[in-house]
Amino acid sequence: MASPYQGRIKILDTSEIEELYGRPRFYPEEQTYYFALTPEERDIANSYRTRENRILFILQAGYFKAKTMFFSFALHEVQDDIRYILQQHFSLVSEIRWQAPILRQTRHAQQQKILALYGYRTCQEAERARLADQARQMVWSRSPRSLSISSKP
Repeated sequence: MASPYQGRIKILDTSEIEELYGRPRFYPEEQTYYFALTPEERDIANSYRTRENRILFILQAGYFKAKTMFFSFALHEVQDDIRYILQQHFSLVSEIRWQAPILRQTRHAQQQKILALYGYRTCQEAERARLADQARQMVWSRSPRSLSISSKP
């Protein structure tokens, strides 16, 4: 099947796209920085009843601090980060077994708390439409067609 993007200009290669938009892969010293908790972050993490949801919050907050984005990930993909979080924040536990899959509602609710904690909010539909309109106007005003004068007989 042909790619829908065939024929488009390619500015970034795959590794550059991953570097910009992919989930962070932390070195140990970065784990120390991004998974450290402020008192406010600790209060939110501790507000969750289960250890798994506390760990998920710390993961999401750390990744958000690193890239100001949220990521979908399978737990097996982030085992190194989970081990680090267990060592730092749950020292009596060396391993954790997730009893059930992470619910989308839990992930989303945590993301809303993280946005509020760091002074962000989600972009509403009206704002998205206005931004798209502004982008179209900017592209149109800089388009070579808009610079040429068309004379129709």
